[in-house]
Order: sequence, then C-alpha cells, then structure tokens
Amino acid sequence: MSESRLGPNRSTFAGSDPVAGAEVNEVVPATQDWDFLGLIVTLVADATAISRDVDIVVEDEAGNEVARWPFNTSITASQTVAIHIGNYPETLPTDTATDHYHTIPRTLMELGPSYVIKTVSANLQAGDNFGIPQIFRRLFVA
Repeated sequence: MSESRLGPNRSTFAGSDPVAGAEVNEVVPATQDWDFLGLIVTLVADATAISRDVDIVVEDEAGNEVARWPFNTSITASQTVAIHIGNYPETLPTDTATDHYHTIPRTLMELGPSYVIKTVSANLQAGDNFGIPQIFRRLFVA
C-alpha cells in the first residue's frame, strides 16, 4: 500500500492487490477517518462466457451497508474495464467498453475507523482479477 499527496490532507491511497477470484476489500485503519472522494479499480475478466456485474459498497464498522453504487454496464468475458467513482461536476462520462463511471453525492461521505470499501460482484470467476484500487480521500488521523 502506498500513498501520494494531493494537497492539504488529500491523498491517493493504493490499496491491497486482491488475488484472482477475490473481491476488493479495503478497511479504514483504526486510527483514521476518511472523507471518501473517489475510487478507480480495474477488473480483468477471464475467458469464461458470462457477464459480471460489479457494485461498489461501503459498510460501517458493524457491517451495515451505508452506500452502494451499482454499475449499469456488465463486464463480459476477456474484457479489461476500469471502474471509476468520483464527483463529476457536470455530466457523468458515458460508459465505454473499457471504462465504467458512477458519481458520488456532492456531500461528503465520511468513513470512520473500520469502515470498508469493497466490491460485490455477480458471477465473479476464479480467473477474474481486480487490480490495486486507487482510493481518493481526505485523511484525518486520530
């Protein structure tokens, strides 16, 4: 995991690299609070002929779902797709074969210690592989 600074308390955080067939699962450390600003993660789908549907989900420290972004465009066999969540100020970009987009609300999404950002995928295959998620956040350390 690595981090680069974007400005006062803002940073891009490179999460963990899931193994093939596993979902993204990033946990806010116990000594931190985050304002969630966005996420980019890539899925490389294997050759299995089935459509995958990926949602991005945020859960609180008790495992309660507090936000879900379902994507309207399925990912098919042998596709490589970057999934983008961000605060797009004007018009949300149109999904393409290689990029899927979703917007977060303009209000801040505060994530406390032990909150989880994860993918929940329908039809994820053993050979499908998510890349290292890039999380855009404002960081507060306790």
